[in-house]
Amino acid sequence: MRVYDDSGILIAETQETIAWTHSSDPCGGPSTAPPVVVAP
Repeated sequence: MRVYDDSGILIAETQETIAWTHSSDPCGGPSTAPPVVVAP
């Protein structure tokens, strides 16, 4: 994940594991995930 300030300067960069919930639709792909919170 990358976080930029208002002027477009990169201020933080991390790798996060995202716990995807899969859809019950025929394709069954990832559809939702809980929010990722960045601490100031």
